[in-house]
Amino acid sequence: MINAYYQNFREEDWTARKKLGELNAKVFDELPLAPEGAIQTEFTNNGGAGNSYYHGNYLLAQYELDVSPKTVIEYYKAFFEAQGWEHRQYNDETLDTLFFRETSCVRIEPIYTEYVHGFSIWIWHDYERQSFSPEFPPFLEISEVGEMYVDKCPR
Repeated sequence: MINAYYQNFREEDWTARKKLGELNAKVFDELPLAPEGAIQTEFTNNGGAGNSYYHGNYLLAQYELDVSPKTVIEYYKAFFEAQGWEHRQYNDETLDTLFFRETSCVRIEPIYTEYVHGFSIWIWHDYERQSFSPEFPPFLEISEVGEMYVDKCPR
Protein backbone atom coordinates (compact mmCIF):
# COMPACT_ATOMS: atom_id res chain seq x y z
CA MET A 1 0.00 0.00 0.00
CA ILE A 2 2.72 2.48 0.99
CA ASN A 3 4.82 1.59 -2.06
CA ALA A 4 1.86 2.15 -4.40
CA TYR A 5 1.08 5.49 -2.71
CA TYR A 6 4.72 6.52 -2.94
CA GLN A 7 4.92 5.44 -6.61
CA ASN A 8 1.78 7.45 -7.41
CA PHE A 9 3.32 10.50 -5.73
CA ARG A 10 6.53 10.07 -7.77
CA GLU A 11 4.54 9.96 -11.04
CA GLU A 12 2.56 13.08 -10.10
CA ASP A 13 5.79 14.77 -8.98
CA TRP A 14 7.42 14.05 -12.35
CA THR A 15 4.37 15.49 -14.18
CA ALA A 16 4.52 18.60 -11.97
CA ARG A 17 8.22 19.06 -12.77
CA LYS A 18 7.43 19.06 -16.50
CA LYS A 19 4.73 21.70 -15.99
CA LEU A 20 7.12 23.78 -13.88
CA GLY A 21 9.61 23.61 -16.76
CA GLU A 22 6.92 25.05 -19.04
CA LEU A 23 6.28 27.90 -16.58
CA ASN A 24 10.02 28.56 -16.34
CA ALA A 25 10.31 28.75 -20.13
CA LYS A 26 7.39 31.18 -20.30
CA VAL A 27 9.07 33.53 -17.80
CA PHE A 28 12.39 33.25 -19.64
CA ASP A 29 10.71 34.09 -22.95
CA GLU A 30 9.23 37.23 -21.40
CA LEU A 31 12.62 38.55 -20.23
CA PRO A 32 14.34 41.21 -22.28
CA LEU A 33 17.20 40.02 -24.44
CA ALA A 34 20.45 39.75 -22.53
CA PRO A 35 22.42 43.01 -22.48
CA GLU A 36 24.29 43.85 -25.67
CA GLY A 37 27.50 41.87 -25.98
CA ALA A 38 26.36 38.99 -23.75
CA ILE A 39 27.30 35.50 -24.95
CA GLN A 40 25.19 32.62 -23.67
CA THR A 41 27.46 29.84 -22.39
CA GLU A 42 24.95 27.48 -20.76
CA PHE A 43 21.22 26.77 -20.79
CA THR A 44 19.14 24.09 -19.07
CA ASN A 45 15.46 23.91 -18.25
CA ASN A 46 15.45 20.60 -16.48
CA GLY A 47 17.28 21.44 -13.29
CA GLY A 48 16.85 18.93 -10.51
CA ALA A 49 15.32 16.28 -12.77
CA GLY A 50 17.85 13.60 -11.90
CA ASN A 51 17.37 13.93 -8.14
CA SER A 52 14.31 12.27 -6.60
CA TYR A 53 14.78 14.32 -3.41
CA TYR A 54 14.48 17.62 -5.31
CA HIS A 55 10.89 18.78 -5.75
CA GLY A 56 10.73 21.48 -8.39
CA ASN A 57 12.44 22.44 -11.61
CA TYR A 58 14.74 25.31 -12.43
CA LEU A 59 15.91 26.98 -15.59
CA LEU A 60 19.50 28.19 -15.69
CA ALA A 61 21.00 30.47 -18.34
CA GLN A 62 24.59 31.66 -18.02
CA TYR A 63 26.22 34.48 -19.94
CA GLU A 64 29.65 35.99 -20.37
CA LEU A 65 29.61 39.77 -20.44
CA ASP A 66 32.36 42.22 -19.62
CA VAL A 67 30.40 44.87 -17.69
CA SER A 68 30.08 45.57 -13.98
CA PRO A 69 27.68 43.53 -11.83
CA LYS A 70 25.84 46.77 -11.03
CA THR A 71 25.15 47.33 -14.74
CA VAL A 72 23.64 43.82 -15.06
CA ILE A 73 21.41 44.23 -12.00
CA GLU A 74 20.22 47.70 -13.03
CA TYR A 75 19.37 46.39 -16.51
CA TYR A 76 17.12 43.63 -15.16
CA LYS A 77 15.82 45.63 -12.21
CA ALA A 78 14.36 48.25 -14.57
CA PHE A 79 12.53 45.51 -16.47
CA PHE A 80 11.18 43.69 -13.40
CA GLU A 81 10.05 46.83 -11.61
CA ALA A 82 8.16 47.97 -14.73
CA GLN A 83 6.41 44.58 -14.73
CA GLY A 84 5.39 44.78 -11.05
CA TRP A 85 7.88 42.30 -9.62
CA GLU A 86 9.31 42.71 -6.11
CA HIS A 87 12.97 42.15 -5.31
CA ARG A 88 15.43 41.36 -2.54
CA GLN A 89 19.17 41.66 -2.74
CA TYR A 90 20.91 38.54 -1.45
CA ASN A 91 24.37 39.97 -1.15
CA ASP A 92 25.53 43.59 -0.98
CA GLU A 93 28.98 42.75 -2.29
CA THR A 94 28.03 40.63 -5.32
CA LEU A 95 24.62 42.34 -5.90
CA ASP A 96 23.04 38.87 -6.30
CA THR A 97 19.31 39.74 -6.48
CA LEU A 98 16.03 37.79 -6.31
CA PHE A 99 12.98 39.05 -8.19
CA PHE A 100 9.59 37.49 -7.42
CA ARG A 101 5.93 37.79 -8.33
CA GLU A 102 3.12 35.45 -7.30
CA THR A 103 4.71 31.97 -7.51
CA SER A 104 7.56 32.93 -9.87
CA CYS A 105 11.15 33.62 -8.86
CA VAL A 106 14.08 34.90 -10.92
CA ARG A 107 17.55 35.22 -9.46
CA ILE A 108 20.13 37.34 -11.26
CA GLU A 109 23.57 36.35 -10.06
CA PRO A 110 26.46 38.49 -11.31
CA ILE A 111 29.72 36.59 -11.69
CA TYR A 112 32.77 38.77 -11.61
CA THR A 113 36.03 37.01 -10.88
CA GLU A 114 39.57 37.31 -12.13
CA TYR A 115 38.78 34.82 -14.90
CA VAL A 116 35.04 35.12 -15.57
CA HIS A 117 32.80 38.13 -16.10
CA GLY A 118 29.13 37.53 -16.64
CA PHE A 119 25.94 36.51 -14.89
CA SER A 120 23.50 33.66 -14.34
CA ILE A 121 19.73 33.76 -14.55
CA TRP A 122 17.96 31.18 -12.38
CA ILE A 123 14.17 30.78 -12.80
CA TRP A 124 11.90 28.59 -10.68
CA HIS A 125 8.37 28.45 -9.30
CA ASP A 126 7.06 27.72 -5.82
CA TYR A 127 6.37 23.98 -5.95
CA GLU A 128 3.79 23.75 -3.18
CA ARG A 129 1.74 26.72 -4.41
CA GLN A 130 0.96 25.16 -7.81
CA SER A 131 -2.49 23.61 -8.27
CA PHE A 132 -0.92 20.70 -10.17
CA SER A 133 1.74 19.82 -7.59
CA PRO A 134 0.92 16.72 -5.54
CA GLU A 135 0.69 16.84 -1.77
CA PHE A 136 3.65 15.27 -0.05
CA PRO A 137 2.93 11.86 1.46
CA PRO A 138 3.17 12.05 5.26
CA PHE A 139 6.10 9.65 5.37
CA LEU A 140 8.10 11.31 2.58
CA GLU A 141 9.90 13.82 4.81
CA ILE A 142 11.04 10.98 7.04
CA SER A 143 12.36 8.92 4.12
CA GLU A 144 14.14 11.96 2.60
CA VAL A 145 15.43 13.44 5.86
CA GLY A 146 18.54 15.48 5.24
CA GLU A 147 18.04 15.16 1.48
CA MET A 148 14.67 16.75 0.65
CA TYR A 149 14.60 20.11 -1.14
CA VAL A 150 11.47 21.94 -2.26
CA ASP A 151 11.51 25.03 -4.50
CA LYS A 152 9.88 28.00 -2.80
CA CYS A 153 9.38 31.72 -3.47
CA PRO A 154 8.78 34.57 -0.98
CA ARG A 155 5.16 35.32 -0.25
